[in-house]
Amino acid sequence: MDTYSEGVKKRIKELTHARHDERRAKETLAREKNELERITQHMVAENKRLKQYVSTGEHTYAETIKAATSAELEKAKRAYKAAYEAGDSDGLVEAQEAMTDAKMRVEAARNFKPTPLQQDDYEVQTQQASDLLPKSTTKPHAGRLKTSGSVRQDTKK
Repeated sequence: MDTYSEGVKKRIKELTHARHDERRAKETLAREKNELERITQHMVAENKRLKQYVSTGEHTYAETIKAATSAELEKAKRAYKAAYEAGDSDGLVEAQEAMTDAKMRVEAARNFKPTPLQQDDYEVQTQQASDLLPKSTTKPHAGRLKTSGSVRQDTKK
């Protein structure tokens, strides 16, 4: 290194620095890519968990509403029977209305369909870190040192 001129030494230093900068940029990009993949996988898992939670809740709601409307219908039937046996015409009308309302609610509960959720037909696409890097502007052979005439004179005798 002592035989090179200051300009050549400066150029070597610049090229070495540029090479290290490129390496650091690649490492940073790879770390960011890995972190994004980890976050994406976490979000996909969380999304699946929440969808399962919603699905379970909707099914529980459907079963609960079916049971409640069936109980309401049975209560209306008992009220109708009691009004019939008592000969209460006003109670019979009220019980008939309650039974009709209860039947409509039971039918609505039977026809309840859970809200369809988005299908899990997506994949997390990953790219190689080298695909994400900008192409280097330096050519592989452009970094070779070109000696100046003064260095050549030292070597010629």
